[in-house]
Formats: sequence, structure tokens, C-alpha cells
Amino acid sequence: MKNKILGIFLPLLAISLSSCGANRELYKAGQYDSADYEENYYTSWNNVEKITPDEVKEYDVTPAIDDPIKSGEALTGLRYPDQYTSNNELLEWNSDTPVYDKGIGYGPTKNLTTIDNSFAYGYLSKLYDGRVRCDGYYTRSRVQLDKRGYATYFPKALSTYKYFAFSVRGGTGSKYESTRNIDIKVTYHVSFYVKNMETNKYTKYVFNMEDVKTQTNNGGRTSLLSFYFDDVLGDNWATLLKGTTAMSMTYELSYTPYADLVDDKEAEGCHFSVMLYEVLLPESTWN
Repeated sequence: MKNKILGIFLPLLAISLSSCGANRELYKAGQYDSADYEENYYTSWNNVEKITPDEVKEYDVTPAIDDPIKSGEALTGLRYPDQYTSNNELLEWNSDTPVYDKGIGYGPTKNLTTIDNSFAYGYLSKLYDGRVRCDGYYTRSRVQLDKRGYATYFPKALSTYKYFAFSVRGGTGSKYESTRNIDIKVTYHVSFYVKNMETNKYTKYVFNMEDVKTQTNNGGRTSLLSFYFDDVLGDNWATLLKGTTAMSMTYELSYTPYADLVDDKEAEGCHFSVMLYEVLLPESTWN
């Protein structure tokens, strides 16, 4: 009888876990972690595609782009003191080991898991752990996207916020993988889905970043793209995104020197990808 009860309980537990916010991004062991570049594209929208917003608001954004290399090099796109400790010490870009470099490195100090540990679960938790570079971890430190991008629900609702940033680089299929520093431009679309808790209706805020130079095949180096919400949203910036429960990111190649380099993994040609390492909402709070 004990074994029979256990046999009933375990499937119920699996169903329960798969319905929790922290476990939405379910995937098979080893999936997206192949030596074959073509097998690592992540295209899931995790049911965010089912949202039908009542209103869509779009904003054109020119993000700051930082390509830091040397230690002690500040991120020029950030305002003071957003890259400094309370002791006025620079948070290093190159010090990005999760947890260990908290208080020393920018990523491990400003990442979403440090802000709220509910972000530490699921496949996409690698985007919230503070590791802003490859660091030799390859597929384990990034999410590989084609033009369809990805979407996810957040484990909590956004309450307060300051700026948005993401760490990224480009990658290519085998035909051009040995080419160093290809001149690539990408147009990014980052969307926030704000839920009105009283009406259960959504407003979608889309931030369009056109023709962003995206370093590709450059020795694993990444760039930080960032923008401040008060620069984009206007007077009511601090309330408009309150209640954000999901986000998505899509993109398209807007310039490539190679006619056969394509952003659709299903299309003929050499496949391009956006390799996303980190998504940051520093100084944010969640409830």
C-alpha cells in the first residue's frame, strides 16, 4: 500500500512542480548543450505567446553599448554611481563569477538572482546569475537565439526599476565561425508585458533598438547594451512598467557583409545567432 501511494504521489508532484513559476522552462537533460551549434537554439516562449495585450506601446531606443576589455575599465553607458560600491569602488566587468564575485564584479552584484533568489530556478536562470561573459562555459553560460527569440514569465511582478541591460554577442555557423569580428548590425525588440491585477488585462511595452552593432566571433567577448527608463518613458516612467510579469526578446539582422548569413535557423544559408548571456534590471524590486 505504501508503494502504491508513493506511485500516485510522484506524478502529482511532477505536475505540481511544472506549474510553479520557478519551473516553467522545462527541458530535457543535456538539451541546448551540444557540441553541434545547430542544436542549441532556444526558441521557447513559455506560453507568453498566449497573452493578447489590450494595448501595445512602442518606443525607439538608442542603447549605450559597452565593450569593456581591461580591468578597471568603467562602463560608459551607466550613470554614476551605478557601477560602484557604497565605498565608491568600481565593480569590475571582468569579475563575473556568480556569488563569489558579489561586491567585486558588476554582474554578480547587479544580477536578478542577487536581487531576489526566486530567479535562481529554471533553464533561463543562467540569464540572471551575473555571468556576463562566456568564461569558457560555452552553452552553459548563454542562451542561443534565432530571430524568433524567446519569452518568459518572471517569478514575481516588477515593482520598482531603474534601467535595463543585457549582455550579448553574435555567433555564426561553421562557414564563418573562424572569421574574427564580423561587422554585424542587429535590430532588437525587447517587450515587457504589464498585467493590470484588477482587470487581468495586459499592456505590452516594446523597446525597439535599431541597427545595433553587435560584435560577432570576436574571441567570446560580449557587449553590454543598456538604457534608462526615465530617458525613454517620459514623466510617468516609474509607474508604467509596474506589474510587469513577462518579457520577450526578438531580433533581425539589419546588416551583414555576407548574403548567405541568415537569422532564421530554418532558412537556407549559414545560420547567425544572438548569444544572450545576461538580462539585468539593476536596482529593481519585485513582489
